[in-house]
Amino acid sequence: MTAQPTLSVLLTMHTEPDRFASLVETLLDFELPDCELIIISDRHEAVDEGLWQLPDALSSRKNVFVERLPSPVGRATALNRGLALAQGSFIWAPQQASRLNKMLMREVLRKVSAEPEAFWVLDQSLPSDPAEWLNQLHRGHLPADEQLLINRSAIPPQQLLFREGLGRYTLTELIYRVHKRRSWQKTDSFFVIDRQARHRPPATVRQEFLFSMLRMTIETEDRQPLLDALSTLDFTTPGKEEGESIVQQARALAEEDARRALEMINNHLASQPHHTEALKLKVALLEQLRRHVEAAELKYELNRKRKNESAKDPASLTKRDHQVQPNLFSDGSNKISEPSNEISEPSRADEADSGLSELDEPFSLIKTNSDEPSGQEETDYGNSTAPDSDETTRPHYELSIIIPTAGQGRHLLESCLIRLEELCDPHTTELIIIDNASIDDTFDYLNQLSEVDFFNIRVITNSRNAGFARSVNQGMEVAQGTYHLVMHNDLLPDPGAIQEMVYIMENNPHIGVTGPLIDNGDVESQLAGNIGASEESYIKTDLLDSCCMLFRASAGTRFNEVYGLAFYESADVCRELAGRGYNIAIATDATATHLHRQTTGPMGLHLDPWLRLENADIYNARWDLGPDLRFPAKGDIFDRIRSIPLPANIFNPPGYWLDQMEALFTSEVRTVIQGTHFEDEDLFKLIRVLLVADRRDFLRQMEERIIDSDLPEELLRDLVRYYFRHNIYSRCKLYLEKPQATGLLFDLYRLRIKIDEKEIAGSVELLNKLMEACPCHPELYWIAAEMHHIAGNEEEAESFSMLAEQLYPERGRDIDAFEIKY
Repeated sequence: MTAQPTLSVLLTMHTEPDRFASLVETLLDFELPDCELIIISDRHEAVDEGLWQLPDALSSRKNVFVERLPSPVGRATALNRGLALAQGSFIWAPQQASRLNKMLMREVLRKVSAEPEAFWVLDQSLPSDPAEWLNQLHRGHLPADEQLLINRSAIPPQQLLFREGLGRYTLTELIYRVHKRRSWQKTDSFFVIDRQARHRPPATVRQEFLFSMLRMTIETEDRQPLLDALSTLDFTTPGKEEGESIVQQARALAEEDARRALEMINNHLASQPHHTEALKLKVALLEQLRRHVEAAELKYELNRKRKNESAKDPASLTKRDHQVQPNLFSDGSNKISEPSNEISEPSRADEADSGLSELDEPFSLIKTNSDEPSGQEETDYGNSTAPDSDETTRPHYELSIIIPTAGQGRHLLESCLIRLEELCDPHTTELIIIDNASIDDTFDYLNQLSEVDFFNIRVITNSRNAGFARSVNQGMEVAQGTYHLVMHNDLLPDPGAIQEMVYIMENNPHIGVTGPLIDNGDVESQLAGNIGASEESYIKTDLLDSCCMLFRASAGTRFNEVYGLAFYESADVCRELAGRGYNIAIATDATATHLHRQTTGPMGLHLDPWLRLENADIYNARWDLGPDLRFPAKGDIFDRIRSIPLPANIFNPPGYWLDQMEALFTSEVRTVIQGTHFEDEDLFKLIRVLLVADRRDFLRQMEERIIDSDLPEELLRDLVRYYFRHNIYSRCKLYLEKPQATGLLFDLYRLRIKIDEKEIAGSVELLNKLMEACPCHPELYWIAAEMHHIAGNEEEAESFSMLAEQLYPERGRDIDAFEIKY
């Protein structure tokens, strides 16, 4: 070799011939300049067949070496021989790897070469302690050899030795022996890892792994679980009767403890991954536990396998094609319930479409609380594609475009649909519009589109605004496309953008969602002006703007509805996909125009940041994120005050922040502060700290020093909000008189105070001004209702109240929305 390679790929012939041949062929096609391929053959009869009839030709390939051992040996011996021949800094010894990606492989090699880690785990984390190692070994969840990259320079040569009898876990056992004294990291995989195909290691492999764990364990109390596991190893293959018994036990247990039943089924599936009844019951248990995303993924996988089997059996396929599927709704109507705050369960339509109606019988053994109130609102599919009793009449599309609309969004939606009509093929595309109780003529417009079956349109009409996440989930539940394109109604894709995103998804199965470059939005990394020229068709990212996201339906993705009306749902779904092993990508050759805030602006969401802050709290708590809020431990009091970190939501500080504040602001410190002169910048910071801590007495003393100062808008806004929340309107008015208190937000506070103090004079003009700028702001309708109530106009007050509730029910009062006339 002319240069030392980065990676040595070691292949032994201790796997199925077809899988081995496919893996070699793929690696030969890569021809990466910084990799070498070492094939250790101890199966001469296999070498003389098929791919290995020309070993000399293979040996002549650059960076490809074939080592023929004189007699059959075990996998570990073959790997040890390959290790002696390898020149690469890193070792990879796969036994199976589907759909390798050259670009990702190159990126991973660049990343690992820049770090000193002893080994890297692809798309998985290592167990944290011996008990977890034992648990994951039993369940078949340990990373197998193909998921490990070993940095040979970081492990002493005397420890870099493979042991026999461990099969696909030969490298895994080495990692267990050395991981406590070596650093490691997790990184993305450059091939597809089929999580549904995990198998629990055979008893012989588990036995060898347990022996290795015992050798590394000294304490008696730590050895006992390993000895217990050894004593219970079953070296016989579970038979069909035993498997059925386990399923029956789990089904009976499900009524009182679904989590334990699911654990029992998972343990059983670890050794029998294709047990049909166990898989059916697992779907039911996942849905009972409201883990609907996982249930949807498993349903999809079962359906795909069923279709593959049907394709091989024409008679079976014909029989299934003529089965009568259940109606979409039990009463034969076209009404469904609006999803609750939890991710909604897959509808009966999804079960019919997926061919999983045969799963109903085991479901009937799981008890559900039918008396529990759903808290759901009525929705209507309008004149959309109606559910049919015959599955063959339900078309399947390449693309389902899902667009929620609300408020006065008809003009935006119309422009969006005109653009889509120019760009998409109606034969392969369906359009799903979720009308969130619009207050303009959107309803009539959508009726017209339905009458002419514009782009196979389906309309879901909510009587109240369901929020972005919930309404998108409604669309995804009924979508028939291979890909789900979620769009805002203020997005205009450029020619070729949608096709480019679909192309990327088709050719990169590791990508769970992709989006285009946009000209305007909240995600800086996705803005076209912030991304330089790229030779790659996509770049990986952590976050996409929700204005345009293309999902693969097979991933079973749903948005988390806990975020309500808006904000953070796209960040959450990206993180959820990444946690399941998918990549998030920006399609560099796809572009779109985003009329940013054209929908949320009229709703006034940009005026008041508190909804965004509240959702930030939810997001950070869900993913254990958020800023480091530890107070500085050293320095004088002034430096420490300057360095105090503020929580993102200053009106909801965490308890430990308040505890630190209490410890820092002693009476002595307060005395020092009172006698000290502060520069304006430091004084502004101190006031914000006191405001967050709700130290009103001390806060008022510090405020006296800024009465004549020009205040930053952020501080002015926070002070007005603070005193308004405490109903101290005199202080609010003091700050609202500041010349810096200009703009719609401050006008909204002025209007709120006038109404609360029953000052109708001057309120109408201010209300009309705000209505003109934010015609769909729900609070303005509440204020209008209150004004009419004060004036004794109860009918008008009721109408405005119901409009406010329709626009934003989660922030409204306990008044029913009026019925939309269909």
